[in-house]
Amino acid sequence: MSGRIRPPAATAGFLLLSDRPRRGNDRLLVPEAGGLRPARRRRHWRWHRYLILCVAVYCAWLGHGEWNAYQRLSASAAGLHHQVVALQSEQSQLRSEIAYAQTDAYVAGAARQEFGLVSPDEVPLTPVAVPATGAARPGAGR
Repeated sequence: MSGRIRPPAATAGFLLLSDRPRRGNDRLLVPEAGGLRPARRRRHWRWHRYLILCVAVYCAWLGHGEWNAYQRLSASAAGLHHQVVALQSEQSQLRSEIAYAQTDAYVAGAARQEFGLVSPDEVPLTPVAVPATGAARPGAGR
């Protein structure tokens, strides 16, 4: 308050007890045991409040849809990132295999295994199959 002294409650009657200017709805004062208080006002919803409410609900609905789309795209981007990492590691492994396939050691090993080729100072040996019966062949001991 601004320094004004309020009269005692017994003599107050229906005097205004606040410093604020009087408005249209403040004229209904209801006496109570503890003093005077303004009557409860009912808020009337005007058309612009409904419009604002509708716009707010629409914006919330759109925001929810956009948030779901963002979550789906984010999950998809994470999956694609994992695929990129896997493909990059596979690419580096294939590059190292290509580099090894162009060396002389790989060419010599592949020629020995796949084509049975040997160097000129080597003698190729072929394994002989042992018979399954285990019996000695006639004339083998002579």
